[in-house]
Amino acid sequence: MFINKTFKSKNNNKISLNIFNNKGGAFTINNYSKNLSSNNYGWIFLRNKKKYTNFHFSRKWKTKIDNNSIEIKGSLFQKYELKSSPLRHLILRLLSFLNINLFPFLRKIMIFKNGVKDVIFTRKIKFDEYQIVIYDQFLGNIKNCEIKKNRGFDVRHTASGSNFEIQDSIKFHCDIKIISNNENEINAKTTYFLNE
Repeated sequence: MFINKTFKSKNNNKISLNIFNNKGGAFTINNYSKNLSSNNYGWIFLRNKKKYTNFHFSRKWKTKIDNNSIEIKGSLFQKYELKSSPLRHLILRLLSFLNINLFPFLRKIMIFKNGVKDVIFTRKIKFDEYQIVIYDQFLGNIKNCEIKKNRGFDVRHTASGSNFEIQDSIKFHCDIKIISNNENEINAKTTYFLNE
């Protein structure tokens, strides 16, 4: 499910904001008048050498919608980087020859899994004719943790993954700030300027 908001900027450009609330508030902004586009995939949350992200499909994300603001709230999801090896490949081949279906098991542990309970992520998206402002909050067990922007479609390495995004070269001007970081919460603010 996604939410579409279409409106005019101050200088009369047609702006489209598509928010994927079942993917932790990831969104795409389009300026049709200037042919500009930007994607925001949220954050990678690093703790004890493990990676977590809000960019994960789940029906457990809670959404509140007002006229000019949207809030998405839920748990972060751990991302695993599975390392391939000849032995693992051989085991998978043998299981397939034995007609053992691993798909339900892999789907459960890799896609339809539960989020971590000790960190709650909240994303508030506010927009008007001048700007789109995103307030992100990580609340809970965040001692000795850090966050970094999630730059691509997924944090996993895949053979079909794209190394180049056209949006990387034609995106909106934006400003990203970590506005507070303590033992209980991290707050970040991202502003996209619509009239530049």
